[in-house]
Amino acid sequence: MMVSRRQVWLTSLDDIRVGREQEGTRPALVISDDIYNNGPSEKAIVLPLTSRETGIPYHIEVGPKEGGLKKRSFIACDQIQTISRKRFVEPWGSVTHETMIKVEEVLRALIFPPS
Repeated sequence: MMVSRRQVWLTSLDDIRVGREQEGTRPALVISDDIYNNGPSEKAIVLPLTSRETGIPYHIEVGPKEGGLKKRSFIACDQIQTISRKRFVEPWGSVTHETMIKVEEVLRALIFPPS
């Protein structure tokens, strides 16, 4: 199985949840580089999606059909996870370049805020 940056996959994040962490079988956006995604670590870095609007400023809204989504969803940029490729269940589609640029901007603001 090949995992690519910008793809939305149905993933299995079944672990013990703590606080407001995402869990369960849910879509996730692959944000890591394809060399890493398909390399010897057998992992990829993802952002889970949620259909619940929470008002968190680090969530990016995406409409149905983009990325193969069936309903309006939010990319949870504040919930970066590195997961095994064994957790990838099914590819759904890819987000647009414009959405990926928004994701990168939010991640930059979240991880590298101005001093």
